[in-house]
Amino acid sequence: VRAFDDHRFSPLRVAHVIDAVLALIGAGASGIYHLSGAGDVSYADAARFLARRIGVPEDRVEAVHALEHGLDATDLTPFTSLGARRLSQLTGFVPPEPFDVVQEVYGREIDAVRGLIAVHEGGS
Repeated sequence: VRAFDDHRFSPLRVAHVIDAVLALIGAGASGIYHLSGAGDVSYADAARFLARRIGVPEDRVEAVHALEHGLDATDLTPFTSLGARRLSQLTGFVPPEPFDVVQEVYGREIDAVRGLIAVHEGGS
């Protein structure tokens, strides 16, 4: 897998967004609120995390630079997380850790791949 090490994201689940919107409505809040994960992670770091979780050596992930692979500098996202303190104070929202979100989103697929690898290695 080739993944960008200079392009980052701050993952959230749709459920995080829905919960935040409902909490704001319930609180009768108005205004602008930031909703974000706890931090940023590069696509390469996320790919290495997934490789570890499925039992594939991390060296199967090649970190590459987005600028060297056709992404314009204006499209790079070195920082994607936002301060969500105002939302947290009002609703109790706790920004999730990036790898926790990746695990939640891909957990079922990770388990399925681990099962396939186990079957393949077992010769069945």
